[in-house]
Amino acid sequence: MSACEGESQWQAAFEIFRQQELLGLGSDEFTLSALMSCCEKASHWPRCFELLESFRWQHVKPSLVVHNVAISAFQRSQRWVEAIGQLEKIRGTAQPDAVTYSAVIAACGTFQRWQQALELFHEAPRNAVVLSATISACEQACHWQQALQLLADANHGSVRRDLVVCNAVISACASALQWPYALHLVCHYMAGDEADGFGKIVNGKTANCAMRALTCAIQWQRSLCLLDRMQDLQVEIDVILLSLVADACAAAAQWTYLVPALSRLGEASGTTKNVPRTPRTAGIMTIPSGYD
Repeated sequence: MSACEGESQWQAAFEIFRQQELLGLGSDEFTLSALMSCCEKASHWPRCFELLESFRWQHVKPSLVVHNVAISAFQRSQRWVEAIGQLEKIRGTAQPDAVTYSAVIAACGTFQRWQQALELFHEAPRNAVVLSATISACEQACHWQQALQLLADANHGSVRRDLVVCNAVISACASALQWPYALHLVCHYMAGDEADGFGKIVNGKTANCAMRALTCAIQWQRSLCLLDRMQDLQVEIDVILLSLVADACAAAAQWTYLVPALSRLGEASGTTKNVPRTPRTAGIMTIPSGYD
C-alpha cells in the first residue's frame, strides 16, 4: 500500500483496503497509517480524517507516525485548531517529536497565530526544522523583529543553523521590506565565516529574497552590487534574480545600468555564473547606521 503514495494513486490504495475488508482481514495500525499517508500526500483531507477516526472505532492504537500524518493533514488543510487538538492527544500517549511540533507551528503560522507558535517552540525539541517553522510563522504575522530574535537566540544555543533557517529569516525581513537587515544577513552568510561553524550556505533562493526587498525599495545601486558580489563568490544567479535587478534599475529610471542588466537577463538560461559585468558603484554595499 505504501507503493501507492502518489498524487493520483490514493484510489488504488483505497481499493486494496476495501478488498482486505471484504476478505475479513481487518485493519491494523500499519495498514491504516499507510492509507492515511497516501491520502495526506494526495491532499485528500476528508478521507485522511475519516481514517483517523477509524482508529478509534476499530480499537487500533495510533502511533506517533499516525498522529504526525494527521497533524500534517490538518496543517495543509489550514485547520490549526484541530492540529493543536491532535497535539494534545499525543501528549496523553506519547512524546511529540520535532516533526510533530514543526507541523503544528506551521499550522499556527498559516493563521498568523505567532504567539501560539512561539509557545510551542519553547517546549519543542530544538532543531533547525522547528526553528525555521517558527521563524516562518513570525514572518506570516509580519513580526520580523521576533524572527531576528529567534536567530540571535539560536546563535548562542545548540541549534545548528542551515540553509532553511537562513532563507526563513531573510524572507521574514524581506517580506516586511526591511531591506537593510535582509542585505546584511545575505552578505554575512555569503562571506561564510567558518569561525562560527556556519560556512557559506547562501543559494539563489536566499539572495532572491534580499534582492526582492531591494527592488521594492528601489535600491538599484545595492541591487547591482549584490549581483556583482554574488558573481565574485560564485553564488547561483538565476533569471528571477536578474529580472529583479532590471526592475530596480527601471523603477529608478537608471537606463545606463538597465541595459547591462537586461543584457545579463537575455543571456541567462537557467543557472548562470559567467554573465557580463555591470558598472560598479563603490561603497554602495555599506549598511546604513543603526542597522548593524
